[in-house]
Amino acid sequence: MRRVLAVVLVLLGVALMVNPLYLPVSDEAAAERYVHNVAPADGAFGEDAPEAVAYEDLDPAVREAFDRARAADENVWATGNPDERVDTLAYPRSPNATSGLTVVADGGTEYALWTYTTEPEPRTVVAQRVLVQPGLFLIGFFAVLGAVALAFPGRLGDESVGE
Repeated sequence: MRRVLAVVLVLLGVALMVNPLYLPVSDEAAAERYVHNVAPADGAFGEDAPEAVAYEDLDPAVREAFDRARAADENVWATGNPDERVDTLAYPRSPNATSGLTVVADGGTEYALWTYTTEPEPRTVVAQRVLVQPGLFLIGFFAVLGAVALAFPGRLGDESVGE
């Protein structure tokens, strides 16, 4: 009976330890976020930079996004509402130094307005990766240890050291 229980514990333990292979990932849709980031340009873009646009010449929707980002904490304004996305701005998913970049001249200072799209992972996926999968792995590991203890009684600590 002990050997049967040990085999069951080993099978159960191994099945729990390989849980990332079969545990379903949540299909909860991650909401896209449209990010607007403003920083002083300081001429850091060289020849690749787009031509600076005067603040007064900006489209009213772009001006509003620029103002909201500049006034926000850390000069970043993000929204998940597609209606607040500015149609005249590009929102690349994989931005580089100049994609999604608009250079704005305001009051003698040039600002870089970067816009891009992010897709954060849903909280359920994060919880699964941080809590559920490691927890199941540990339970499986201890089940295998219990199986070894059942399969080899008397060999895991009944003898004294040095005897």
